[in-house]
Amino acid sequence: MTATEARVGFGEMMRRAVERDETIIVERGGRPMVVVMSIEEYERLSDLASERGGDALDRAIALGRAIRERRGTYTVPASETVLDELRGERDAELDDLR
Repeated sequence: MTATEARVGFGEMMRRAVERDETIIVERGGRPMVVVMSIEEYERLSDLASERGGDALDRAIALGRAIRERRGTYTVPASETVLDELRGERDAELDDLR
């Protein structure tokens, strides 16, 4: 759901999360930004994380920050670009075998 849809339909979004037990991801500019879920589901996940020896959410957030720091300004190339490069390398290797 987009951020605009979430803002306009906030009450409906809350109802879906509670009554239908849906987990709703809200995006901005096509990127996931937040998750909306019922308090029961949140508490269940929090309890599960505690049973496993720590807060999984905190670890996930820390991992995300570490990845962004390491990545810096590096952007992930488009899949087509990667495939073209791999095909070029493969073709060069095949030419060497001939």
